[in-house]
Amino acid sequence: MDSPGISAAARLPFQTRPGEFFCRLHHGEREEPRLPCRITDPGDGGRQLASLGEPRRIEGALTPIDRRSFRFEGAFAPEPGAAAEAVTATFEAVDYHLYRGAIRAAGSETWVTLEYLPTPADLAGQRAAARPGRRPGSAGQR
Repeated sequence: MDSPGISAAARLPFQTRPGEFFCRLHHGEREEPRLPCRITDPGDGGRQLASLGEPRRIEGALTPIDRRSFRFEGAFAPEPGAAAEAVTATFEAVDYHLYRGAIRAAGSETWVTLEYLPTPADLAGQRAAARPGRRPGSAGQR
């Protein structure tokens, strides 16, 4: 449900802002090596998720459900080299930097884990925000 005056992107969980992620795919007991992924802002107020490199395994739009979950709608290739299928999935927060959702494609279920990788700038901003009363560039000044 939309909140008046708040864009869909503003309601997406913090970790779904544009940035680098790892996507980890789990097929039953088998876990694939993690894939580098990226969330981007296409300029329309939404978010796009895509695995990087070739072949592209996962690509689509993210839509907020609430502050702890979002919906993925896009394409997914269940195995490297397989044809991509149109899929939808709901991802829920399982930890501060982790989201998990099940994608059903090719007659089977694949669990996908998104792990946010903070950049050095993100980490610096988090440290600065954790120190109230400090202004950027004021370190060491009295």
